[in-house]
Amino acid sequence: MEWEMGNKKKKWMIGLAVFLLVMLALTIISRSVYAYYLPLVETTTVQEKYIEHGFEEEGLVVAGNEIPVNTVSGLRIRQIPVQVGDRVEAGELLCRIDLEDLDTIISGKESEIEKLDAQIASILQNEELAKQKKELELTRAQEDYELQTRIGDTKVGRATESYVQAKEMLERAQENGLSEEEQIALEQSIQQSAYAESDAMAQRDADNKSLERKMEDLTLPEEETSTLEVCRMEKEALRQDLNRYEDIREKNGEITASEGGVVTRILTEAGARTGDTAIFLLADETEPCQLKVALTREQKKYIDLGDPVSVKLGNRELETKVEYVTEENGSYVLYLPLPDDTGIPGQSGTVQVSGRGTRQSKCVSPLAVTTEQNNSFVYVVGEREGILGSEYYIRQVSVKIIDKNDSWVSIEAESLDQSDKIVLSSTREFKKGDTVRLLCES
Repeated sequence: MEWEMGNKKKKWMIGLAVFLLVMLALTIISRSVYAYYLPLVETTTVQEKYIEHGFEEEGLVVAGNEIPVNTVSGLRIRQIPVQVGDRVEAGELLCRIDLEDLDTIISGKESEIEKLDAQIASILQNEELAKQKKELELTRAQEDYELQTRIGDTKVGRATESYVQAKEMLERAQENGLSEEEQIALEQSIQQSAYAESDAMAQRDADNKSLERKMEDLTLPEEETSTLEVCRMEKEALRQDLNRYEDIREKNGEITASEGGVVTRILTEAGARTGDTAIFLLADETEPCQLKVALTREQKKYIDLGDPVSVKLGNRELETKVEYVTEENGSYVLYLPLPDDTGIPGQSGTVQVSGRGTRQSKCVSPLAVTTEQNNSFVYVVGEREGILGSEYYIRQVSVKIIDKNDSWVSIEAESLDQSDKIVLSSTREFKKGDTVRLLCES
């Protein structure tokens, strides 16, 4: 009986042990599965560093001055045998013009000049006809004036004669005696004759005045029009254009360099037509080249006019100073003078700017700082008790950025010290309060 009780107790103990082992295994497995899906984070701590603002940036050598190459507008380019960076001598070929198209342009200019010649001849002929017509009208007006003067004088003379006769009749009648009625009648006749004489004079003067004004109008100079002058100016402009086109035609459509230099820009292409602007730009060899470097707004803060910089061109290193800074499209462009006979337009170069650093007590990698809506913060790993024991979690700490460069960010946060584990990277996305695993500390 005692043996049976002991055997049962032994079996019970074995079952309990197996149960505990199974539970332990399940716990380990569940914790492993749980931990497997947690973000694995790499952490760092704040460090004391110098925040330096030197930088290195690549640029291109550009001409200190450029010489434009122009030609007549409207020409079609057939071939461009040069490329940017090629050096050409004075008189060397830059491009060829389409001769068939050029002949068509010349023919068109000649036709336009012929049309203007015909228009000018027509204007001159019309002016001569108008002049002859005016002279004829003036001659006729003078004849009309002379005729009207004679007629008017005759009418006035007759009226004067009638007036004199009426007065003489009154005088004779008074000598011979006359009645009162006859006296009144003769006086009325005299009055009417006087009126007639006055009317004749007035009519003569009025007619003469009208004809005089007509002759004055005819002797006035004609209104000057600009039509003839405009036509002549247009013809002269066309003639000058034609001369330039013919000059290019005599050179077989070849556009050459007026002086030697490196081709810095080609402002046209084969098949295009020339305009009023330059088609090529050549480097002026009498001026030293410059190194052109594009800067960000952040880089511009640490350099200004006159600052010394180091320049590397190929295997050559040299020191120079900032000569010119300009703003273009929201960024800045730096121009650095190069010594004579140094650099070729289009050559790559590097500028190095050394900035003095300031020592900061709390610095972290830029990867550790997150900025959203002008608010900056870091994620810090904290420790707490969870359902499976002690675990790590994420808390968010607001910081103020004091200074930064490409390698370090100086931050200010009273709640941070050198023992805090700041998240640098993570295998999965996380948010504030999430549980995480620690990878290592960087």
